[in-house]
Amino acid sequence: ASLGTPIVGAIVNRTILLASPQILPSPLMCDDGTSRFAVVSPQIVVGHTGIAADGRVVVEAAQRLAIEHSYTFDEPIPIDLFLEEMSLLFQEYTMKQGARPFGCTLVVGYLPPPSSTSNPEPRLFRIECSGAVEELRSICIVNGKFKGDGLKSKLLDMVNTRTGSETKEQGTMRMQQNRRILSQILREALDEMTTPLTGRDTRDSKNTPAEDGQSIPKFLLPMRIISASFDMEDGLVVMRSSGETATSKLTEE
Repeated sequence: ASLGTPIVGAIVNRTILLASPQILPSPLMCDDGTSRFAVVSPQIVVGHTGIAADGRVVVEAAQRLAIEHSYTFDEPIPIDLFLEEMSLLFQEYTMKQGARPFGCTLVVGYLPPPSSTSNPEPRLFRIECSGAVEELRSICIVNGKFKGDGLKSKLLDMVNTRTGSETKEQGTMRMQQNRRILSQILREALDEMTTPLTGRDTRDSKNTPAEDGQSIPKFLLPMRIISASFDMEDGLVVMRSSGETATSKLTEE
């Protein structure tokens, strides 16, 4: 799970913003069929990183858990119960015979209902593959070895940005702008990573010298940033930015 693509998030004006890069294995592909972010209930959104197949299984289990609770009790599943059940699911596979633990990490965003008075602010959580649950602050940075505190400071600047009263159209435009800003922040941080993503090489040369003096051809892999916003009015809105490439070496036997 720790080798998965990074996920960054921020809580801005009662809206949860999330972003993650997507590197496809072939220039001929435009998508890998795996949603990075998914709605579980009207108050809960999840994102996953790590093994994509495990992430799909975990997200499906989370959605099934929320739907069954809603049908049984006629109310959205509480966040405490959701985290407890998902933690037990992760931990179960660490002790199950003939099965391996899940190779993914889950990021959970929660928007309390407007009637909530105990803790009305949005919250972010992380569930590790061991089942450990950690509540994050107003920002989250999952996976990725980034240089310095530049990414963290930029996310905090987004969180501290306050806006006054605005119309619905102005709010929609602001959310689009915030998703673009978050995508740009993540893209700049990826270019400065101490350990580049698998298959990504920031050098400009099209061929890399090998030990025997021969150059190793490289091909470009499509990379894009998937960003999402989650609020009470518009729900989950996902935006995919394109036009980026990552390079990978072709090793010849």
